[in-house]
Amino acid sequence: MNTVFEERIAWRRNGARRPCIGTIRAGDGAIRLAGCDPYSGVDVSLSIPFSAIEGVHDGDREDDRCVVLELADSAAIVLNPIGSGSSQITRRLVALSRAAERQARPKEATR
Repeated sequence: MNTVFEERIAWRRNGARRPCIGTIRAGDGAIRLAGCDPYSGVDVSLSIPFSAIEGVHDGDREDDRCVVLELADSAAIVLNPIGSGSSQITRRLVALSRAAERQARPKEATR
């Protein structure tokens, strides 16, 4: 993966009780989450194409630094930064998602 950025995070599917501790990487049209469940020791990874992301926003609670990835036809992913602010991750993911959308649109024919 041609990495555009990489951050340490805790991540989980919306509704899951425990997060995985690991990283988020973005590049080459996808986001890759990798981590380990600290309770069971199970390694988990997930690749999400930008086309599957319907929205990116900061968490709803003021005291929570989480970022939420809204996915098409799947449970949302909740990201909690480790050692950095959520707004930085949100801005990067929104910019990458928009860039991927522009690339996916068919080019209009020129006259």
